[in-house]
Amino acid sequence: EFCRGLGTLLSAGVPLVRAFRIMADERGLNARTRLLYNTLLKELRKGVPLSDAMHQCAPAFPELLIAMTRSAEGTGSIDASFLRMGRYYDREHKVNQQVGNSLMYPIILSVMIVGVIAILMGFVVPQFMPMFEQMDSLPLPTVILFAVSDFVSANWVLIILVAAFLVVGGRIALAQPAVRRQWDR
Repeated sequence: EFCRGLGTLLSAGVPLVRAFRIMADERGLNARTRLLYNTLLKELRKGVPLSDAMHQCAPAFPELLIAMTRSAEGTGSIDASFLRMGRYYDREHKVNQQVGNSLMYPIILSVMIVGVIAILMGFVVPQFMPMFEQMDSLPLPTVILFAVSDFVSANWVLIILVAAFLVVGGRIALAQPAVRRQWDR
């Protein structure tokens, strides 16, 4: 919205400072966005180039947008650049939504599979144990199944806590650029 709005105003011939004043005064803006626009406006009034003002407000603006703004300032095509970046970010948002929607079914299915296996191991298999304990010897896979079931029944709270810790820890680790790069590689 920022790119599209600014690009439209600039292509209509509105000066940059006035364009930011119009955007900052727009109804329905949240306080954080209004503060950001006013900060940019204040820097522009000091004579700071838009790209530098955007860089000072990091991480509010992506590096790509700042670099494109710096390039557009040199060529004098800020309006066209912002309109192009608005289309780019629209497409990027749509692709991210499609990927998120595509991953939802496998995630739900995986959670349900884990839940069914946990219920089987924690509640159903223990119901059959007395019947099998009367036998002299059991096959190794059955012994392993009963051992896993005993462990799950006795430690289900610990298993849930460890799983939650792994999920949260994984998200925190993947937020680190070096770890994320290795994971993506």
